[in-house]
Amino acid sequence: MTGSTNSKRAGIKRVPRPAVIDPNQRYSLAETHAALGQSHVKTYQDIKRGTLQTTKDGRRRYVLGSELIRRSRLGA
Repeated sequence: MTGSTNSKRAGIKRVPRPAVIDPNQRYSLAETHAALGQSHVKTYQDIKRGTLQTTKDGRRRYVLGSELIRRSRLGA
């Protein structure tokens, strides 16, 4: 069927880049890769390598604002 709106990416919501990063706040992984300007795959690779520190709350994973500030200063 041509012109169908049913695509795999139809349900994906874009998360806006935070205007100001609060070092005392925690950010979801979607907010993190938006703030760093990188893909979610790269964000997960950085977590696996240990170059991006995260915290967990139950099953959810977060990145502290201080870590985002550190990463943005490194130019990563």
